[in-house]
Amino acid sequence: MWLLNFLNLKDLRYLILIGLFGVGSYMFYQNKILKQENKRTKHNYQTALKIDSLEVAVFKVRKQHEIKELLDQQHVLNSLVKQSKVKTNRIEALYYQQQKYVDSLKNRIDVTSIVKNIRSNIPKKVTWKDSTECLKIGGYLLYRNDSLNVNVTKREFTNNTVLIKYKGRRKRIKWLFGLRLGPREITFKPQSKCGSSKVVIIDKEN
Repeated sequence: MWLLNFLNLKDLRYLILIGLFGVGSYMFYQNKILKQENKRTKHNYQTALKIDSLEVAVFKVRKQHEIKELLDQQHVLNSLVKQSKVKTNRIEALYYQQQKYVDSLKNRIDVTSIVKNIRSNIPKKVTWKDSTECLKIGGYLLYRNDSLNVNVTKREFTNNTVLIKYKGRRKRIKWLFGLRLGPREITFKPQSKCGSSKVVIIDKEN
């Protein structure tokens, strides 16, 4: 009660107002964080449902156990991380890329020169190669001692890929007749020299 001796009613009202303002600000801040967290969780859930059809799947995590759960769902990625011997609690971001390349180019290799040697039982060695823009395979065909062998001596695959992060189209505003005046969404686009790429991003937010 001794404190009231130094404060008049007007001062007390100011203190109450300041207290209410502080509580209100705290509640507003907590509500803002909760909305962001719900938005992040919803985004991750929707991404997990669509992951098979997405070119780029982005997961945003805050806690280490979330990274662990995502790794458990991605068995190949989990195996690669274990091979790297990097501890899960030190991971800040993962960019996991899957490349698929199916060569549809038909290439005919003529080895008729060895037929005469086979008929005459003469040893013969013929080199061959099959190359595309990204894939090179080579070797030789060997006839010797009544035996015909196809040997592969070279397998080489080279590919250039890029993951582009860019500002996409603006969001539509429904009450403005669908005009695109909203903020631009951040979008990812993978591009490969050969074949197609699929990227999974696990990004830890601070």
